[in-house]
Amino acid sequence: MIRLANKNDKEQICKLLNEMQDFLGQGKVQTSENQIFDQHIDDKNLKFFVAEEDSHLIALAVFHILPDFRHNNYRGLIKNMFVTENKRSQGFGTQILETVKSYCKENNIKVFTLQTGLELKDAHEFYEKNGGIFNEKSYLFKIN
Repeated sequence: MIRLANKNDKEQICKLLNEMQDFLGQGKVQTSENQIFDQHIDDKNLKFFVAEEDSHLIALAVFHILPDFRHNNYRGLIKNMFVTENKRSQGFGTQILETVKSYCKENNIKVFTLQTGLELKDAHEFYEKNGGIFNEKSYLFKIN
């Protein structure tokens, strides 16, 4: 089942994010101290789409709704998308993407971008198979 997350999903969402961080070789998310989640779970411009199976969250897409001043409308951005390792290639990622696309249609969002790491070749293939078009390069600026 794909649904929008709620406050009660915090621990499981952080567990998925930790698994994603491990997969990418990056640091952990501080579950008990994640105030950003608490502050933004009810934000109308941020949606946590989750796949749930047997009361466990197994996939996540964090969807941001951003104003697009140039086109006088809104666009979406998926910053984090992840399916737990033992549930990959079972359709959960596709289901989340289709749910995001439906949400966009229902809310007059004409386009969304999905950010992914350059090294994630399998993910790139998956995104292209699901209609994604590689079209831009982005740059990360770290502020110390």
